[in-house]
Amino acid sequence: RFWQGWSGQGEMGASTSSGNDKSVGVTAGMQLAKEDINWQHKFDALVDYRRTEGVTEKERFNVSYQGQRKITRTLYAFGLLQYERDRPAGYYRRFSEGFGLGVRLVDRPGLRLDLDGGPAFRQTAFTAGEDESEISGRASMTLRWDITPRLGFTQNASAFLADDSSFVSTSALTTKLFGALSSRLSFDARHETNPPKGSVSTDTISRVTLL
Repeated sequence: RFWQGWSGQGEMGASTSSGNDKSVGVTAGMQLAKEDINWQHKFDALVDYRRTEGVTEKERFNVSYQGQRKITRTLYAFGLLQYERDRPAGYYRRFSEGFGLGVRLVDRPGLRLDLDGGPAFRQTAFTAGEDESEISGRASMTLRWDITPRLGFTQNASAFLADDSSFVSTSALTTKLFGALSSRLSFDARHETNPPKGSVSTDTISRVTLL
């Protein structure tokens, strides 16, 4: 059943950012996944937060769900729902919906590479008080590489292509410590081709977390 067979992990640690917001803060996240014969479900949530003397200085949320339906051994259809909140970058909330087709280019023990793309829709509420809705194209890449039994590398990248395009890349290196405990070092880069007035185009976040 849908609510059975899930696996996942939680993480918590510290983050440092540059771009629209130069600060050090706390980061927390959760990733859940389920894969059966025909379907794969992925749920991700991540928050970066800092609050000093009652003032929120740093606030980023990202929650997403992607469902994939296998068509053949390597081809699949997908649907995506995503919510973002990034006050340093100039928007209170951004909803994204997308669907399309994907292909598993590499599927070997310890190495998996997926590419997918299709149309997408975004609704953004900016901190300046403006609202914007747009139709775009979306493409993404997901790489998972188990370098050794104790060391793994992941690379996730996505692009929303429209008049106001967005590009996101997240690289992470995860090391198993003992039992169910691991450590992770990750680097997140986000680029907006047409950022709100008063914001810069590129933000980066470096995180060190325990899983």
